[in-house]
Amino acid sequence: MIHEANYTQCIESCLEIQKLMESLPDSDLESNKVFISAVAENVRDKLVFSKFKLEDYDSAIEEGLKAVEIKGTYSIHSSLGICYFKKGRYYKAREHFNTAKSLDEKKEDKIVENYLKQTLEMISDIEN
Repeated sequence: MIHEANYTQCIESCLEIQKLMESLPDSDLESNKVFISAVAENVRDKLVFSKFKLEDYDSAIEEGLKAVEIKGTYSIHSSLGICYFKKGRYYKAREHFNTAKSLDEKKEDKIVENYLKQTLEMISDIEN
């Protein structure tokens, strides 16, 4: 599948970029702090999203949890929410969907809204 190859290539590229960034001298890191921070955030987002799209939920969760320790973004939390939903971990899914929404309250994301609705229904079924 072409999409699978694209996501696999994206993961490989993200991992390579992360290695390169780790090898930058401290002077480069400091002088380009804002730019490097933005690149690192984008790489983390793409890495988690690509693993999620390949249905490698455990690895996406692992990468996502590492990423939110640095900086949680809407994209990472929504991807984590979907991964947890797919694994049947509805309480964790709800937590991440709500965090994503709190990070960008004005964002209208029908996919996340649909998953959140399904998550709440599953939790309701469990509790009743």
